[in-house]
Amino acid sequence: MKRGVAVGPICCRGSALLVAVFCAIALHAPSAQAKTPFNGTQAGGATFGAGLIAGIACWTLELGTQDRWAIEEEVEERDDDYERVGWYGQLSGTYVLEVIDDGKEEEGVADATSPAPIDFEFDSRHSGGIGFGFGRRCHERVSVEVDIDWMVGGFEGDFDSPTEGTLQKADYEFVAATVNAKGHLLTGRIQPYVLLGTGTLAISTETKTVSNGVKKNKETGNLLVRGGGGVDFYVTRNWVLNVGADYLWSATNLDYFDFFTFGVGVQHRW
Repeated sequence: MKRGVAVGPICCRGSALLVAVFCAIALHAPSAQAKTPFNGTQAGGATFGAGLIAGIACWTLELGTQDRWAIEEEVEERDDDYERVGWYGQLSGTYVLEVIDDGKEEEGVADATSPAPIDFEFDSRHSGGIGFGFGRRCHERVSVEVDIDWMVGGFEGDFDSPTEGTLQKADYEFVAATVNAKGHLLTGRIQPYVLLGTGTLAISTETKTVSNGVKKNKETGNLLVRGGGGVDFYVTRNWVLNVGADYLWSATNLDYFDFFTFGVGVQHRW
């Protein structure tokens, strides 16, 4: 089987990538000035908008490098066309390290209750996680993807509130959903990459007052920026092993929740 090879101009890929990322982050700008976290509807809408912008940029880039802009060359279809355009899905297991600013957490609790000092200490900053990804490679060097990380627990901390005279325990669960632009540095069987994305961090907090056992639950959302890199290793044309490390920065009003993640996964390409 034969196909045409696109060798047309590719300078638009860098601008498309930057437009997608910066416009997506701009969608979240109002939350950066907010005094309270934005709600789930706002978070979902902003992340959907980021995905729409990134998708349009990917589609534009793909159209801009199609064969109709290219010099046509007749070549045999290859089994090692690892740089080909197409869809992919990924599943990974992750180790998560929470990089919390205890002072920020104390300030947040004090603001919500009283100006009295709050003593906070994190008992556990480590967790496991499961990652899900789905995306499209729209150029040999560029992909756009949706990445969802569920951090499955293990984050626990203690609050000592002088105003209430009680000790509270808190359990946290996090779900991070981002739209990423991914740049492939090589196009062979081994492909190192870098990525930059934006999205939403959903935070579920359960606090328990030790003296009376009263529990309270709170759900919040926050802007999240993801940066990282890794390596894709093509075992076959369709199956890929992945190793990657990301830093997740919650960049606005809940800026004390940051994460470092390290993951190993498997990817299938169609």
